[in-house]
Amino acid sequence: MGLKEIAVFGNGPAGLSSTRELANKGYSVHLYHPDLQRVDRSVYTTDALTTKDQNVEFFPEEHIYPLPNIRILTTGGTDVRVRAGTGRYFMIDYPTILEQLEISLEQQTNVQVHTFSAPLFRESAQFTDTPDGVEVRIDQDVRTFDAVIDATGIESRVIDKAKKGEDAENFLVEYVYGGIYLGEFEHPDLLLVFGPGGGTSWANPSIRENHVDIAYSAWGPKNLHREFLLSAKPRLNELVNFLKQNKGINIRNSKPEHIFSGCIRSQPQRKPRFNHIYAIGEAAGMAKPTSGDSFQRAIVAGEVLTHSIDHQNPAQFHRHWKSQKYNKSDDFFLAAALARLPFQSRGQTGGVIDQLQQFVNQGRDDVIPEVENYIIEGKLSPKLLAYILTNTSIREYFKKSLEVMSELILKGVTLPQELPLPSVD
Repeated sequence: MGLKEIAVFGNGPAGLSSTRELANKGYSVHLYHPDLQRVDRSVYTTDALTTKDQNVEFFPEEHIYPLPNIRILTTGGTDVRVRAGTGRYFMIDYPTILEQLEISLEQQTNVQVHTFSAPLFRESAQFTDTPDGVEVRIDQDVRTFDAVIDATGIESRVIDKAKKGEDAENFLVEYVYGGIYLGEFEHPDLLLVFGPGGGTSWANPSIRENHVDIAYSAWGPKNLHREFLLSAKPRLNELVNFLKQNKGINIRNSKPEHIFSGCIRSQPQRKPRFNHIYAIGEAAGMAKPTSGDSFQRAIVAGEVLTHSIDHQNPAQFHRHWKSQKYNKSDDFFLAAALARLPFQSRGQTGGVIDQLQQFVNQGRDDVIPEVENYIIEGKLSPKLLAYILTNTSIREYFKKSLEVMSELILKGVTLPQELPLPSVD
């Protein structure tokens, strides 16, 4: 084994998965994270990608809430419930699961956990990448590690510090602004909601009894996130009012008891240029927004990293990750998200779903499973594609997706200069 001492920064799914996998392989692992409390809310995910061993560790039965169906609502009138696809789909008690996993890691003799204040890290942390390792300085504490793993989320705080003053990278993200409301659903469904406020949003049963989580989401450039937040509250209110008009959803108050916000990186990182600093999870754009895969992809990334770290540098690990079978469609996913921005800015999201509703209404048993695969897994069959391309607006969307795909190959990503969302009152 070439590497001995490894530092992991971040105690989300990617950081804890990396720590677990590295420790199990025999490395001495130092887990660093800020002394912040996790948001008390549930998270939607599946176990379709993870191994049986990982499912036992990350998804204990007492902390998951099965979702047998997914219900899709649009402002265009679609209201359809579909089976939740392959694997299990469920809500997880996000803070409890991660806290229990961290406690179990602390009991391993080759894992040391270090906490620090977020302001102290921002003001004093330094990372110096050398051919022989990484020098880490936090206030007066200075250590050298064979490798450092950045699992600090979308801000990629380790990478940002190691760049030493270079301009921050701008990239496509999924904005999220949501709240925890008093209420309940008639059925334990995950709701996907297209249209209100221009968003592609969702709602789900909360881990808190008699509460629901409602989240407005939309795509845009990371550097416009602050501008998005200025209009996020009325967009969330529009989403809540829309949900109140639909049967099977009881939202008892219009004001949330708690607010959560953030963004999810939708664009992979550029080719890494460090010797021993690896980005993983959200820091590397390894999540797949709106797919339900974000949590489990972070877990799997830890396993891929552990298999790579002995003999691959960060750039090689990055290529190895992209070669995994569940990443084959990521470039088209990015192109489709970019192509959606003009429709999003006009408040026209949900058109594809509205067309798919016609299959359900017509009782087309031969294609309904393909409709479900598209909605849940993002898999578009030739038969389904042939049908939905009869719609002019959908033809426009797919044509735009292919054009963007070509631009990605030739020029890279071009992001809008203005917030790609319709105005709200």
